[in-house]
Amino acid sequence: MGLKTVAFGIVLIVVISVSMIAAADWWLNSVGSTPDFFVGVEFAYSGDVNDLKDLVDKVKNYTNLFVIGSIELTFSQTALDEACDYVVGSGLHLIVFFTDSEMYNYTIVKDNQIYNYTTFDWMVDAKQKYGDMLLGIYRYDEPGGNQLDRGPSLLIENATDYVDVAAKFTNTLSYIIGFYLNHSDKVFTADYGLYWFDYKSRYTAVFTEFGWNHSRPLHVGLCRGAANAHNKDWGAIVTWEDT
Repeated sequence: MGLKTVAFGIVLIVVISVSMIAAADWWLNSVGSTPDFFVGVEFAYSGDVNDLKDLVDKVKNYTNLFVIGSIELTFSQTALDEACDYVVGSGLHLIVFFTDSEMYNYTIVKDNQIYNYTTFDWMVDAKQKYGDMLLGIYRYDEPGGNQLDRGPSLLIENATDYVDVAAKFTNTLSYIIGFYLNHSDKVFTADYGLYWFDYKSRYTAVFTEFGWNHSRPLHVGLCRGAANAHNKDWGAIVTWEDT
């Protein structure tokens, strides 16, 4: 199976999960030793660290980015640490997908005492441990799309008019993202609508999703325009079935 490139493509990212393959164009205004572009894969739909290691071994010779998109794996601090150590030890940059912080119950033992250890503590320690190899955190998938389609992660239930719902959406999402920006330099998401409001809510970069017979030029223009207006990074993801 081939990779479909995009005419405007600056960078190609390949996102691979157990059941899906995706390609993305992503620009990062990088400095220092961070590469100018990334070619990478995403691991999802499995909570087995050994499955993740197998995928890392398959792609590490021709990629430089690995996205841990398996929420099940991140529920275990031990498994997450083992996975991240293996990814970075294999020379790949890293992005980690987290869901609601209240769903995690990490603990650590120090001086024979058990302490609560939050995902935010993990982010701080991971930043120190992995340095620039940890690009950031992926938080809250498709916030704009869920709002448009009244999906399961709908942020705003009621509003008086468009101005009201826009203000409530950005204020609520910005509040959620703010927790992560306090502990991570970059926070990412992928979406298929409301890109402007995603950026206004303080995302570092938004990956527009190609799918559902949507116009690619239209969504590229919407996402890229919103990113440029907010002086942020942007990208695109195209998915198809892994056969």
